[in-house]
Parts: sequence; structure tokens; C-alpha cells
Amino acid sequence: MKSTWIIVLGIVVGAIVIGGQSFYPLLTSQNILNKPSGEVRLGDVYDEQLTTTVTISDADNKTPILMIMTDTDQITTDVKQELNQMVKEANETLPAHEKCD
Repeated sequence: MKSTWIIVLGIVVGAIVIGGQSFYPLLTSQNILNKPSGEVRLGDVYDEQLTTTVTISDADNKTPILMIMTDTDQITTDVKQELNQMVKEANETLPAHEKCD
């Protein structure tokens, strides 16, 4: 009876090892970037941070007037704050009847 359990256990362990090998590519194929030249393994990705860049340029000479790069969830607050600061600084140099709100 004892040898029967050993044989059954050996079969179960063997099935797990053989079956696990077929799942290995599925588990390790994560973080692979498909490029026209082939696949690029990115390795283990431990952290991901989404950022957004907002650039406001002069229409005439394409000179950047404002460029902000920050976390995506923070971008609207930062852009509003920077634009308010720019308007405030511009208003300080203008006469009272030409000031912006």
C-alpha cells in the first residue's frame, strides 16, 4: 500500500512538472515589447509612473512659452498654477486698463 502511494505521488509530481513547463512561456512572456526587428525583453518591471508633458508654443516662431512635465494626475493643477503665475507677472508690467483677469 505504501509503495502505491509513492507511485501515485511520483505520477502527480511528474504531471505537475511536465504541465508546468507548458505554462512557463506564458508566465515569462510578460514585459516583452514586439518590434519590427524582433522582440525586446524589458525584464522585471517594478514600478511604472505615468507622466504628461504640456507644451504651449508661440504660433509665429514656435518658441516654447510654457513646458510642464509632471505626473498625469497632477498636470491640470500644475498647468493652471503656472498660467496664473504668468498672467500675474504680465499684469505687474501693464497699466491698470490693460490688465488680464
